Amino acid sequence: MHKVLIANRGEIAARLILACREHNLLAVAVYATPDADAPYVALADEAYELPGDTPTATYLDAAALLAVATASGADAVHPGYGFLSEDAGFAEAVGAAGLTWIGPPAALIALMGDKWRAREAAAAAGLPVLAGGPVDQLPTQYPIMIKATGGGGGLGLRRVDRAEDFEAAVAAAGAQAAQAFRANPGLYWEAFLPGARHVEVQLVSERAMGVRECSVQRRFQKLVEECPAPVDVAALAEQLARAVGYRSLGTVEFLWTVDGGPVFLEMNTRLQVEHPVTELVYGVDLPGLQLAIAAGQALPSWEPRGHAIEARIYAEDPTTGAPAAGRIDHLRWPSGPWIRVDAGVNEGQELPTGFDALLAKVIAWGPTREMARRRLLLALDRTEIVGTLVTNLAHLRAVVGSAAFVAGEVDTQTVAVPLAGPSLAEAERAVAACTTTGLVEAATGHNWARRAWR
Repeated sequence: MHKVLIANRGEIAARLILACREHNLLAVAVYATPDADAPYVALADEAYELPGDTPTATYLDAAALLAVATASGADAVHPGYGFLSEDAGFAEAVGAAGLTWIGPPAALIALMGDKWRAREAAAAAGLPVLAGGPVDQLPTQYPIMIKATGGGGGLGLRRVDRAEDFEAAVAAAGAQAAQAFRANPGLYWEAFLPGARHVEVQLVSERAMGVRECSVQRRFQKLVEECPAPVDVAALAEQLARAVGYRSLGTVEFLWTVDGGPVFLEMNTRLQVEHPVTELVYGVDLPGLQLAIAAGQALPSWEPRGHAIEARIYAEDPTTGAPAAGRIDHLRWPSGPWIRVDAGVNEGQELPTGFDALLAKVIAWGPTREMARRRLLLALDRTEIVGTLVTNLAHLRAVVGSAAFVAGEVDTQTVAVPLAGPSLAEAERAVAACTTTGLVEAATGHNWARRAWR
């Protein structure tokens, strides 16, 4: 490999460009017209415009991306995450064009990137799976989740608590899946488990590199992630990886039930947004490992050290969950020896609408979980984003500072509390109040989490 086309945008494009530079590879960026002023565009060795202002017309246009690869002389493609990263057809097209695909083989993406087929593969490998079925097979018990077979990023998901709401939820999820996952817009349903933790294993081919805790979510999108998790499901993930002959990076996700057992949730055949916490704990460059695997190089050994926590900063109003893009007039990121910021925006930038609202990830490392948490809270306090946009920064401060988070007593419903109110300040007070009024559902019997973490 000599020159890599980064088929993505934002903070992940910037991260991949830096990885290429560290491995003596040239990096080619692509950008939709509204992203022209994004920092990753200037960071790349070359940048090509994809005229248009929607994901469909730009970053999801496989033919346009391959045309840029040809024009730039790129000999490899890294898809990042989202967009076409789990599109087996795109991976095949990259290979057919004589380019190196930096990711799993297309056949593995087709198998494990399809959430329903991945369920079947997990069950065949001996992993426990949730009750579920295709959407033309009606559930007999509720609550359940409607899911997109090509899903990711919280898209195509709907919780259904009553049988009479099932058809409407299927229609809504189907419309979103058809738009977001054109190559694989199918739907299925699975049982929903209240009070469960969401944990995931970082795979490097058939080997596990630790477990991440990802339970703090809103609207099925991860908000705060950490490594290591208080439970260990690495052996199950490796069992699945060996069964399918997995290669490249990937993530196996599990729910850890209130009864104290894991069930397979899904597999992501790509790099994850939350990969920095694993990098800081294991002292590795995960995109660099992807490059090494694609080049057929040997993998290093790794050992964990300490704890890392990541908070995702979005341009959104936490009182409504609606995207709130606008102009950034003033921007200051935190710094320090144990703080990392993966940012995708500049001061003075006008943020485009219609694209992912992730602005940056602030990550802190510490020798213990509590030290990492304190450092992250201080880092969030030193973060300043001012302009016509609205962010979830105050919400993140409240969550990371809450008693439930301090105790490690979190599950996927921890921040699923009413945040309605006319102001962001009231939203922050509402989240903070959850820690004293008991509105946060911190499941009893989770004291093992504190012991495991400390």
